Amino acid sequence: MLDAHQNGLFHKGGPIWPDWSKQMEARQCNNGIPVDNIPSFPSYKIDSFIEEPLVWCGPIVDHFGHQIADFSTRLLHSKHILPKAKFVFSAKNPYYFDFFNTPSFFREILNWYNISPNQVKIISQPCIAKELSVAPQSEQLNNLGPSQEYLDLLDCLVEKQLIKKPKQGTIYISRAGMNIRFAGEVYLEQLLRKINVKIIRPETMNLKTQLSEYESSERLIFSEGSAIHGIQLLGRCINEVQVLNRRPKAKIAKNFIDVRADNLTYFDITKGILYKVNDKNNIIYNRGLSILDEDALLDYFSLVFPSLISIWNYEDYLEARDHDIMDWIHKEMEMRVSNRKFSSSSLSLFQSELIETMGKLGLNQFIPIVEKFSTH
Repeated sequence: MLDAHQNGLFHKGGPIWPDWSKQMEARQCNNGIPVDNIPSFPSYKIDSFIEEPLVWCGPIVDHFGHQIADFSTRLLHSKHILPKAKFVFSAKNPYYFDFFNTPSFFREILNWYNISPNQVKIISQPCIAKELSVAPQSEQLNNLGPSQEYLDLLDCLVEKQLIKKPKQGTIYISRAGMNIRFAGEVYLEQLLRKINVKIIRPETMNLKTQLSEYESSERLIFSEGSAIHGIQLLGRCINEVQVLNRRPKAKIAKNFIDVRADNLTYFDITKGILYKVNDKNNIIYNRGLSILDEDALLDYFSLVFPSLISIWNYEDYLEARDHDIMDWIHKEMEMRVSNRKFSSSSLSLFQSELIETMGKLGLNQFIPIVEKFSTH
């Protein structure tokens, strides 16, 4: 039994496995613990019956990092064991029922694993499968890394998919073009370019090009974010990875990257975050505009790029930071004023949270701008 993906990333849709409560490897797990719910059995007769053998893979979602870390770790083993099989996915968004309307990164992930479009079946309604196979998740959020066998398969895949190049240079994987980023990150890009660090914005590149860049670099520096999950598509071919934390003390993808890279280091360079508040008045702690701790950033430069200290310009940084903060305030506040799904209480909560945080971070000059917004 297959059903359309429902209720967020940890889906209610999917196969109704026999002995549901006893299943582990077939279900969606985090840290070895199932996090999915048994799908609701339809109250009507199911007319759709699929004769051909199917392999369950998971849902199609809108988020690059979750598509890889949560819902792509069954693919390589499935393709290895059943190379000619029909690979089955579910989709919550009806637009994705057509393969060619799915997110481009989803199609690129399948292409990376050599799964062709004619091998893909997207479930849009409940059906009965005569034969349904499933491979276990090869790694799981948050702490279960891959086996050596899985890394061996990835090593073979990389050898076939990428033209091997000499490892050279440093790449900074930026989020300056994203809404969730460091305030003033575009200034970091400008500084790093001056010392010949290559800057990439992964959202502007196809997946295979990203992976080729990662594989051929001596050092990768990630602005903490989903792009780092791209490394999970690679094997033991990464030299050094540094992660600049947008969220204090975060260790994103640690157990996935540790076994693929020769060296992995996280740097805390953030003194606080201007958090988002959703339309249900819940603060979203993993999303917001991160404010750099200038002293911690300069300590990082002293350690890794000493030459940057002499060209660091505090006024230029402040100009870039304040521009991003102003832009972020206006976008967030105007969305809440104009969008009816946000109540006046939601706006008030967001304002009070923002004002309190700005006071703690020494950003008092922005408080009058926040206060001027109202629901009228």
